[in-house]
Amino acid sequence: MRKSLLYIIMLFLCCCQQQENNTKDSTKFTGDITKSLITTEQLEGKTATELRLLRNEIFARKGYVFKDAILNDYFLKKNWYKPNEQKEIKLTDIEKQNIELIKKVEKQYTSNATQKTAKSSNCLKKTIKKLKPELAKSDFDFLGRYRIFKKELKNFLKSIDINDLKTDEDGYVFSKTYYLHRNWDLDHIKDDECEDEIFLRYDDENKWISIQINNCSLYKEKGEEDQISEQSIIIEFTVENNCSYKFHKVVVAG
Repeated sequence: MRKSLLYIIMLFLCCCQQQENNTKDSTKFTGDITKSLITTEQLEGKTATELRLLRNEIFARKGYVFKDAILNDYFLKKNWYKPNEQKEIKLTDIEKQNIELIKKVEKQYTSNATQKTAKSSNCLKKTIKKLKPELAKSDFDFLGRYRIFKKELKNFLKSIDINDLKTDEDGYVFSKTYYLHRNWDLDHIKDDECEDEIFLRYDDENKWISIQINNCSLYKEKGEEDQISEQSIIIEFTVENNCSYKFHKVVVAG
């Protein structure tokens, strides 16, 4: 009798545990996002960063090569990520629907954070107002070998309009196109026609601001078609409580 009662209790507990696990699993997405449709419920509770990574995972699984250093570093750590510059990216109906749903949730996320964004925007403007003149006088010695971009960085800072800074879905508030004509590995390449960009990025959640140089070189090797070599140099600053800034580190990717 005792054994039968114990068996019933154990069976009941197992059923409850299984039901609890099923409930937990239904609130989050697992598996290959390129093969199955996701739901709004599965995106609930995700941060803006997580939503951005999930949306870009669709492109990463197809071998898309990211210029953004953060995305590039994140997906390079995935054993399934096989970047291929020559591959044409084509989306299926499932992938398109998933992207649209994630964008919709991201838009709602942005809308709900309007008040917070306004506050962070004011802090951003205060920080840039201090950073612009101080870095304009700097020789950028902390950049080491990448100090060669000093002239472009000064030009970039000068071009920033403090009153017209807007954050997009990827956190960029200002960017400018350059033709840097420099290569970090192939010294024999002095000029190229590859379009480079410098970005200003602000992260209010983690309290940092960065200037990112996306430098690429277009070249021909042994008569073959044009090849692109890319690198990102990111200058990171922490943002203090009084909206001032402090140099943190230089990160190089690519």
